[in-house]
Amino acid sequence: MSIEMNSKRIHAARISSIVLFFVGIGMASAAAGTTLYGGGSNLPAGAYVGWSWVSSGTRLVPDSAQTPVATLAPSSLFGTWAGTANAVQYCQTGSGRGKQVLIGDTTSSLTPTGLCRVFGTSPSGFQIPTLASSDLPDFVVSDAPLSDTEYGTFVTNNGAIKGEPIQFPIAVGSVALIYHNSDPALPSQLNLTTAQVCRVFSGVITNWNQIDSSFLPKPITVVYRSDGSGATFNLMNHLNAVCNAFIPSGSHFIVDQLFTKGVSGLPLSSLSTTKLAADGDPVVIAAVNVNDGAIGYGGAADLLNSGGSNARYAKVDNFDPVSDVPVTYGGLPRHRRV
Repeated sequence: MSIEMNSKRIHAARISSIVLFFVGIGMASAAAGTTLYGGGSNLPAGAYVGWSWVSSGTRLVPDSAQTPVATLAPSSLFGTWAGTANAVQYCQTGSGRGKQVLIGDTTSSLTPTGLCRVFGTSPSGFQIPTLASSDLPDFVVSDAPLSDTEYGTFVTNNGAIKGEPIQFPIAVGSVALIYHNSDPALPSQLNLTTAQVCRVFSGVITNWNQIDSSFLPKPITVVYRSDGSGATFNLMNHLNAVCNAFIPSGSHFIVDQLFTKGVSGLPLSSLSTTKLAADGDPVVIAAVNVNDGAIGYGGAADLLNSGGSNARYAKVDNFDPVSDVPVTYGGLPRHRRV
């Protein structure tokens, strides 16, 4: 059976994320008593499985190396589907690793993330049991669509069992700019301009008093996702669209899931003392929280759920990534805290 994949590039005027849900053709006929195995993006995990699940772990059931985790929140997307008869395992690996597991790409060096192994010691993948779905995932959640190369790899590696992948948007969630500065001169919430955002992430602005001369001099540490990330993809997609007038002539942001590729050739790429790598949105938020002068990015819902006392999120051109995200966007529900 062949299902044609029809993906559509969506340009976000604001820094926002369309969450994509990739699924093998087997899911279409899922019946009562079905267990689905998958994972991926950190950004919408709360919407898919509930915040109690996110904060407790990622395993469906315990085994010799795991501990039990919270049950699916009934109001979450998967909780609504599962009810009392079905079950879901969701491994928070980030969009990039999630897609690599889905397509069967073992060429890159991947390490265990959270409570779900990625590749390596059996059980591999998303810790799918040996006899379940031929060890292949049923779905992956990603904030970035499959590239042509990734699509081809899936068909080559898993097409005989899973057919062709389909991808479609499920929910909308915003990517927020997160910062920490103890300077009392700062307002209760920063309101950055597009030009300032472009110059911070390109490395043109390196100190807080370049943002506003009333701020105390303090180096800016840019905290970025070190793993392949849909949050990075959406940030780079936005910066690529709006920053040409505000960064060095001849430079541009590259739309990629890896931050280091996106800033290639820009001043920030050569200023190692201004960068801090972190794996996953929760780790980015934690790093910003403990580094005075840091600016990073991540899911706004993740920040609200983290309870960080120092990390805050900024407006951009008066746009608030929490209160100004519409309840629905083109028919898609907003990613709320569940």
